[in-house]
Amino acid sequence: MKLKSIVFRGDKRLELAASNAPPMRLPERHPSVEKLKISLYGWGHLKRLFPLSPVYDAEFKEGVKSFQRSMGLKDDGVVGHFTMTRLDELEHLSEMPGVRDILPTPGVGPWGPYIGVSERATRRLEAKQMQSRVA
Repeated sequence: MKLKSIVFRGDKRLELAASNAPPMRLPERHPSVEKLKISLYGWGHLKRLFPLSPVYDAEFKEGVKSFQRSMGLKDDGVVGHFTMTRLDELEHLSEMPGVRDILPTPGVGPWGPYIGVSERATRRLEAKQMQSRVA
C-alpha cells in the first residue's frame, strides 16, 4: 500500500506494514522503526525519543498502544494496516501549510494524555527535525 506522507512515502517496510504483509511488532529490528518512533514522539505517544534505535521494543509497543487508543483502534501494539494508515494520514495532514494548527491534539478524552500546546509544538518541531535526518 502506498503511503502519502513525505516522511513515510517510499519506505518499503512501512508500506508492507500498511498492507499487513506483515505488520510490524515486537521484537522487530528495522530502520523504519526509527521513523515510527520519531512520529509517535512528535504526537505525544512516546515519553522519550533518545536513544533512538531501530528496535521495536516494549517501550515502543506501549507508545503504539497509546496512539491506537487515542485513535479508537484496537490497542494491540502492532503496527498494521489501520495503525499505519492513521499515522500516515496525520503526518500527511501535518505537512500541509496551515492544517497542522487545526489537527486534533492530545488531551483529555479520546486523544490521550494531556500535553500542553507549547510542549506539543516543541515535540512536533523535534520530530520534524529528526525526520529530516533519518530520511
